Parts: sequence; C-alpha cells; structure tokens
Amino acid sequence: MPFLFAIMNNQKLIYSARIEYSPENLRRLNNIINNTFRLRIKLIYLGMCISLFIAGAAVGLNNSTGIMLICAGCFLLPSIRTVDNSRVNEAIRKLNGNIVKVNYAFHDDVFICSNDKERNTFSYSSIIRLVEEREYLYMFPNKYQAYMIKLSSIEPSNENEFKAFISSKTNLEWTQRISLLTLNLKKLKFNRRNTKKVL
Repeated sequence: MPFLFAIMNNQKLIYSARIEYSPENLRRLNNIINNTFRLRIKLIYLGMCISLFIAGAAVGLNNSTGIMLICAGCFLLPSIRTVDNSRVNEAIRKLNGNIVKVNYAFHDDVFICSNDKERNTFSYSSIIRLVEEREYLYMFPNKYQAYMIKLSSIEPSNENEFKAFISSKTNLEWTQRISLLTLNLKKLKFNRRNTKKVL
C-alpha cells in the first residue's frame, strides 16, 4: 500500500513502517507522551506529596493535623496518574476490541499516515520532538500526540539510517525516553535543545 501512494504522488518512497494500536501500545504511547511533555506536572505533584508527608511527620502522628497531612499526601500521590489513565482508558474503550493498523510512507519531503479509513500527508517540519526507546520510535507533532513506529517494521530494515534520515528532515536529534527515575539535568538540557517551540 505505501508503494501505491508513492506512485500516485510521483514521489520516491524512501522508507515505510507500520504500527498496530492495540490497548497495550496505546498505554505505552500514553506513558511516553506523559513522560515527555508532562513530567513537570508530575514533579509538582510529587513535590506536593513529599511536602505533605514532611509536614505531617513534623507535626506528629499523635496529632490530628499531622494525620490529616499524611492522609492528604497519600490521597494526592495516586492522582498523578489518575487523569492520564482515564484518558487512555477512554481511547481503549472506543476501540471496542479492535486494533487500528497504521501504515507510514516516508518520502523525501513528506510522510504519509494511512489506515483503512483515511490517509493524511504531513511535512517533516511539523515534528517538534523525536523520542526513541528499545522497540519503538515516536515523532511528536505537538505536546499531546505522537506517531508511534515499530522499529522492526521499518523497510528497508536499517534502523540507524532511518533515524538519521528523520533527524536530517526534522533538524532534530533523537532523545531518550525519560522518567522520574532517570531524570537528570544533562538529559533535560539535551531534550530542551531538541524540542521545537510551539507557537
């Protein structure tokens, strides 16, 4: 199918890839989006929880105020993921047990995303961030969405050349997946340099 698109557009197909949006992959994608652009919110929530725990311990557990502060921290801690989980659970519910299969066709100046219902063409300049992990790549058009690509589906199957191609077209370097556990200043600076500002 991607090769047909190339013929229709008189453009040479350079790479093709695909992804299946199963419930597992939707949760993985949601986690990547949250850790990429919502990490600051998570840090704020975590800081509030820690502050409440410290304040409660300082007041003392033999005091009702201290107990209330500790309870408030315990209540706030799970809420870091509550909104994110509700969003992805709603997306999974809409799938109704189906798996959405998306094909990617990468040309010299544009890339095409298609499934059984629609086909859309995008410019590489629309990508604001590139993220890689062991089995998947993510191309972000904004802070709320990402095109998820399974590494093993890339054709021709040269991952490094494909990543170099996308990097040259977007003028961005690939960043690593980041979380609260792997957070450090060096990574934050690198990621900021390789994120386009959204107007």
